[in-house]
Amino acid sequence: RKDALERAQDCKNRSAAQEKMAPDAANPAVKEWLLAATQWEETAERARMAVKAIGRVNLSDAWEWLAEMKKWYYRAKRSMESAQNMSVANVNLSDTAEKRWWRNDRAKLAGSWLKDMPLLQRAAEDGSLLHRSCEIFDNTRLGVLEGGHFQLDVAMGMPFGSPVDNQEECFSYCWRQPSCRQVVYAKYNRACYPAASASAADADHSAGTNEGFATARC
Repeated sequence: RKDALERAQDCKNRSAAQEKMAPDAANPAVKEWLLAATQWEETAERARMAVKAIGRVNLSDAWEWLAEMKKWYYRAKRSMESAQNMSVANVNLSDTAEKRWWRNDRAKLAGSWLKDMPLLQRAAEDGSLLHRSCEIFDNTRLGVLEGGHFQLDVAMGMPFGSPVDNQEECFSYCWRQPSCRQVVYAKYNRACYPAASASAADADHSAGTNEGFATARC
């Protein structure tokens, strides 16, 4: 019950944070976080009722309350994942390399999004973050495995290699795709190359000095 109530408060805090980042009423994450908070509170209430039934040695009622608690628990978890996927990304590429590295103890969580938050706040909370983790390499063109099946569309209606407005937009498209592991931005023509594979080596053997490119690896 205590854990469920803590999660409910966390969801409320995240809803408020989303509202500050994107006050637009169209931001669906705000409502989704609040829905998850309500569901965690329902979970906690059913845990409380189960404990009361156990205290009365009414095991039949206790099992019923525990079954109900389990249903609300999974509803709350699904809503949290949904809210996470909807959350707005706000990336500042002028940050230092340290601030651009986004820790994530569950980096493989499908569908997760990157969320920007001040360094001190992130340092206090990163142990519980479920956000996608990406690292930016400027002046670098990391290679990818060959094959068209590794090439991803930038977005709907924008095939691999489509031009975008800027580097931040290119990287953001990759952060929003669970299957995107790496994206290369070509500075000279603004082309964006998201891929389903990643590499630690510069394709031109000039990592850090390959001034025509920038790469984000997720």
